[in-house]
Amino acid sequence: MGAYKELLLCHTSYAYKENVMEQVLIKEKRFEGRYVALEDLNHPAPIADGKNPQEVYESAIQKGYPTPLIVYVPVQGMSHIY
Repeated sequence: MGAYKELLLCHTSYAYKENVMEQVLIKEKRFEGRYVALEDLNHPAPIADGKNPQEVYESAIQKGYPTPLIVYVPVQGMSHIY
């Protein structure tokens, strides 16, 4: 089973078996419901944020980050379907 991870759906939260830790990239409530640009997964400090992902991307590019990672931070407790 090595890399197999069983995903358990628990209403709006997810739990993983086999001691897999969940990495929370954005912890600040001020980013809830917003798109956030990160340099990459190894450097998760927010470099730009906003309601429009294209504007967030362009802002990160203007700040000198050529390949920003754009993530959406869901509102805590709200169900999201992707």
